Amino acid sequence: MSRVAAPHIRLVGNNLLQPHPAASIFPMMSDADIEALVADIRTNGQREPIITTEGMILDGRNRARACEMLGIAPITAELDGKVTPEAFVV
Repeated sequence: MSRVAAPHIRLVGNNLLQPHPAASIFPMMSDADIEALVADIRTNGQREPIITTEGMILDGRNRARACEMLGIAPITAELDGKVTPEAFVV
């Protein structure tokens, strides 16, 4: 499967990181939804990268949690700085 980075992000290494304050604009998934995401990633792999900025997770806290539960390194992509973290999240 080919991965193409969306505008404003570039693919980077695999790291488990802390959330960026702007990430809290949206709540975390329920435990049941996380379990479903874990099952999906186990079956299909991680489809979307976790977006990072300033060394923190901006988008993808649930994906990061699911990858951690599976014991796998997540795929991450770095925000390129052309938009603010808050604008990207919203």
